[in-house]
Amino acid sequence: MRLAEIIKVKLSTDPNWFGSDIDDDVVNKEPIVMLPVHKLITFEGDAKAKKGVADAEQRKAVEGIKSALRQGKKVPPITVRMLNGRYQVLDGHHRLEAYRELNRAKIPAKIVKRFNVKT
Repeated sequence: MRLAEIIKVKLSTDPNWFGSDIDDDVVNKEPIVMLPVHKLITFEGDAKAKKGVADAEQRKAVEGIKSALRQGKKVPPITVRMLNGRYQVLDGHHRLEAYRELNRAKIPAKIVKRFNVKT
């Protein structure tokens, strides 16, 4: 029996950047699942993340994602982990905001099961 690979995740504590660095080689092996948008939370808190999206560059990113979704283009899945019965976004905050603004019920995601978090 092979142990699951541990994914190294570095979460940013910078209030101006809500991203993370994730070992993509391991995440890419995870299957894509459709998760309910209402069960997702951000690791900085939704209110703080929403405030960050007000920045012009971030707003442009969200609008670009929304445009792609309206055109039926595929958007890469977000990366999440389970936390207290909900899914916490590790990577994909702009994509999540775009799905929320378009009132989409579900979003494609990859769930990280075993990881080592550093901040």
